[in-house]
Amino acid sequence: MNIMLHEKRFLATLIDAGIGLILAFLTSLLLNVLLDVRFMNFDYYYMFMFTLTMFLYQFLCVLFFKDKTIGLALMGLKLLSFDWEKVSFKQNILRSISISIPVLFVINLLYMGVYRTKTTTLFDDISETMVVNTGTNYHVDSTKIIDKIKKHK
Repeated sequence: MNIMLHEKRFLATLIDAGIGLILAFLTSLLLNVLLDVRFMNFDYYYMFMFTLTMFLYQFLCVLFFKDKTIGLALMGLKLLSFDWEKVSFKQNILRSISISIPVLFVINLLYMGVYRTKTTTLFDDISETMVVNTGTNYHVDSTKIIDKIKKHK
């Protein structure tokens, strides 16, 4: 079964969101037990915990797992910059911040559902990154192309 890139990206985003929610919940429980944070407004507390854990999850995954999150890796995808190079530290920070903001996250999910043919998402446009299939070689050797053109003349 061949799943199109935008469907893989949507599923990878949902997987990463699920992991982010689980990490936020576990971190919140741990901090609640250790620090006894009953005095806090829980709506803001859990929103803050989701934002913080989602940022750390995205940032650390891309930093240590060769430009992939767990969701991207499960779907056979990787993250590259617009110039087809490894994602820079600045791009990783921008992408992680934009993904971790819950309102932008929901807007991006809607954006991905509506504009299914667009190859970049809101996060990509902010951080100047793109998601591509892992197994595809995107670097073209121009000498081979020139040789093929010469042979056909």
